[in-house]
Order: sequence, then structure tokens, then C-alpha cells
Amino acid sequence: MAIKLHVKDNNHYIILTNSKSVSESLKSVTHKSPFVILVLHKNLRSTLNHSLSITLIWVPGHKGIPPSEAADRLAKSVNEKTKKWQIVAAEDLIVAIRKKYNERLL
Repeated sequence: MAIKLHVKDNNHYIILTNSKSVSESLKSVTHKSPFVILVLHKNLRSTLNHSLSITLIWVPGHKGIPPSEAADRLAKSVNEKTKKWQIVAAEDLIVAIRKKYNERLL
């Protein structure tokens, strides 16, 4: 994970993220949180043992940043026939499967 690779001892860090859901999830982690949030939270906490502070800041993605907006347009222009893949938390996959299963029963 990038945090473990780049954080050095006794420094202050600011991490910018465009993932509002992740930053919000990290504010209220419980044992029922998605696995990916639990792992990230654990990594941040262990990193705090070596650094002075870590601040996580949410920034809107692609808004007013020309290179990011260009990358976003390019990504959206990909041919619809191109195979797409996405990383999904296991918990989210289970919820989706249960929802589809329950819809079939109705």
C-alpha cells in the first residue's frame, strides 16, 4: 500500500482523496465496516505510530483540474464494447446478490 511505502518517521502528512465515501467511512469505522475500509483504517493507525500526524482531505474529483478532466473525458470515450472490470468489496457483492435473489422471490 502506498501509505506504508511513502510515510517516513516523524513527519506530518496530508492525503488528498477524491473518494468521499472512503473519507466518510473512515470517520466512523466499526467491526461491521467493509473489509477494505477496515484494512485502510488499520494501515493508517499503524502508520500513525511512525508519523507525527496524518490528515485526510476530500477534494472533488476532476473539477477544474484540466489534466484530470481530460483523463475523465478520455476514459468515458472508450468504446462501449470494451470489456470493463471493477474492484468490488466482498460485502457489496453479497448485498447485490441478496438483492437480486430477493427480487426473484417476489
